[in-house]
Amino acid sequence: MADPPPYTGAGDTDIGADRGSATGASRWVSVLGITAAIVVVLLIVVLHLTGTLGPGMNP
Repeated sequence: MADPPPYTGAGDTDIGADRGSATGASRWVSVLGITAAIVVVLLIVVLHLTGTLGPGMNP
């Protein structure tokens, strides 16, 4: 029996061709991480400015 012809990708429907790199994080993961970091920094700044966090919190 003869070997089958090599796969050339002919007839591919290009489904998922625009998915991007498989090694990097997806865009929504990056956006979520940046948003969470900004929220944490803002929370620390607000707590520090109101005196709830820092040297002024000890009686």
